[in-house]
Amino acid sequence: MTRTRPLAAALAAVGLLALAAAFWVWWRDAGPPAAALDHHLGGPVVAFDSRYSASRIESGPFRRIYALPEARLLLDLTRTERVRQVTLGRDRAVNDTRQPDPADWSLDRARALAHPFLPPDATRVRTEPFLFRDERAGDREIYRSPALARVFPPDVYAEHGALGPPGLCAVTYYQTTAGGVALILVGLL
Repeated sequence: MTRTRPLAAALAAVGLLALAAAFWVWWRDAGPPAAALDHHLGGPVVAFDSRYSASRIESGPFRRIYALPEARLLLDLTRTERVRQVTLGRDRAVNDTRQPDPADWSLDRARALAHPFLPPDATRVRTEPFLFRDERAGDREIYRSPALARVFPPDVYAEHGALGPPGLCAVTYYQTTAGGVALILVGLL
């Protein structure tokens, strides 16, 4: 009977350590609550509707368009009414995104416009050239977001043609031949 007490105590200690480790992993990966995605990629469209209601110019089950002072904001939505892509653009004198326009944004200004739409926990993975019609058309910044992975599982990525894995997203800057930014996409990758 005396040998069973130390064994029971050791098993209890191992069990408590395992429970503590599992709790720590859960707590570490839990990240920000879903409400932290309000007004960001992955957030519910109702948050955008409440913020930009006065400037909404088009509304549909899978899309919203708002006219903001510096850009037109277009949201593409999932079936669950979460934002899967944010497009920032504006009317330009030329339709071809490769042709310069005097009102194009600098890359620094485009980053300042795009980054508020990324999930708050997004961390940059890398920057790479973006190809469009087999030629370099700008830069793409790739990010990883645990919060985004929690709201968009693999089937949502697949449904929208995103490669994933869940949590991967990108900011794509369509740049002109002069280096200005004509269009910005923030979306699933």
